[in-house]
Formats: sequence, C-alpha cells, structure tokens
Amino acid sequence: MKRLLLLVLLALSMPSFADWGNVYYCEMTSYSMTTVKGERTDLALEKFTFKLDEPKQSVVFGKGGYFDGTVMEIGEDWHPVQEIWFAEGSYSMSWFEEGEFLYAKVFGNSISVSANCGWF
Repeated sequence: MKRLLLLVLLALSMPSFADWGNVYYCEMTSYSMTTVKGERTDLALEKFTFKLDEPKQSVVFGKGGYFDGTVMEIGEDWHPVQEIWFAEGSYSMSWFEEGEFLYAKVFGNSISVSANCGWF
C-alpha cells in the first residue's frame, strides 16, 4: 500500500520536474482553419510531440502531421521548469501552461490549435 501511495504522489508531482529535454505527447482538442472571408473549417484532430531543446532555446516538434519538424523559439523570460512558456515562429505563436497548449498562425488564413499534453 505504501508503494502504491508513493507512485501516486510521484505521478501527481511530475509537472514540478519539467525541464529542458523533456518530450511532450499531445492530443489536439480543437484544430481549425479560418479564411480571410470568415469561412471556418474544423480539421481532423491529430496527435503530436515536441521536445524542449535547451541549446536552441526552442520547442522542436516531432515528425508528421501539421507541426512536422516546426521549431519555435521560447521567449527569453520563460523557462520550462515553470510549466508555463510562450514561443513564436514564422507568423505563429504558442502558449503552454501546465499541460494545456494553444497555437495560432496567421498567413493567408488562420490556423488555431488547442491540445492537452503530458511528458514521460
């Protein structure tokens, strides 16, 4: 019983150990595109991964899907240990806070993504 309680406590406290090098696994909760004319299309939800890369001071997304290798620089006042950060790339911005991810890109149309993420 003590071991089970210890495992539960460790699992619940994992976000406090977040840091550079962690790989996050995410599932989109919404994914849509809006045209300049205001026509909105809901797109098929995807799973994706990203890594917090310290040498690059960036979020580096895994291969495949919408994000396919995208790199977004983390703002200088943010640090992954806080489990809250802001990052930006070409015409795009993302926000991460305690497992919740938001992304927006505007270039000819707008793309919006929200996702739930965790690391292991």
